[in-house]
Amino acid sequence: MIAKLWTSSGLAFPLLGGLLLCSCAAWAEPAPTGVVARAAHLFGAVEQRFEAIQTLQYTVERTTQSTRQQMQERWLFSYRKPGDIRIDYQSPQDRLILVTPANMVEYLPAVRKALRTDLARLPAAERSARAGGVLARVAVEGLRVGDVRALLARVQRVTPDARQAGAQWVEGAGPRFRILVDPARQAVLATELWDAHGDIKLRTTAEDFVEAAPGQWLPQRLSAVFGTADGTVTSTVRLSGIRVNAALDPALFQFVPDRKVILVER
Repeated sequence: MIAKLWTSSGLAFPLLGGLLLCSCAAWAEPAPTGVVARAAHLFGAVEQRFEAIQTLQYTVERTTQSTRQQMQERWLFSYRKPGDIRIDYQSPQDRLILVTPANMVEYLPAVRKALRTDLARLPAAERSARAGGVLARVAVEGLRVGDVRALLARVQRVTPDARQAGAQWVEGAGPRFRILVDPARQAVLATELWDAHGDIKLRTTAEDFVEAAPGQWLPQRLSAVFGTADGTVTSTVRLSGIRVNAALDPALFQFVPDRKVILVER
């Protein structure tokens, strides 16, 4: 998401699941300009569509499975441009995360304690790190392209998908990546990232798209597979109640605790 929430920083989610690829000396020659231009057009259409969103809401139900455990989570995500985000985390425990350009609040209703961080006083890098660290816990991988500039520097080819009419694979190396884009819906359908050793690092798919607003297509199901040092981790996400550019009450992005709440300022 801030992955692309926050690498995404126009829209946090990523929104949070940005695709960051590091450079590799083995990749020597740039791809032909025509290929880069085609890839830039495909990626740009996806990113511009998200940047056009004024408000966004959806409920997330995520199941994460590793070799050690299975975890089920549920939260309501709310966004208002240019940078207000609210996460109402409902399961496995109630928790509120509220991020605005000025402040970040983490509130636990069960113990009636809240931590408020003054983001406005922090240097930009530290501000992004603080917010990104919190929001990364609720990142949804596979919604957005990721670090477009880094990806375009490694593009090698753009090819049509054999099964989905009109969809295009953007492929590159250093390390290797493949991203499947649907130009008609301006959406990412799949992502495959490898590390420098050739091992799969991330694979995502997005399905069951709905047009939540004119020209705004969002998936209702996403899956991700992560390669980690401890083994494979799988994540299955369902998005429901998707609302794009609906009116949101400004009070939604304000935190006004009652007298019984212990508020810690940082």
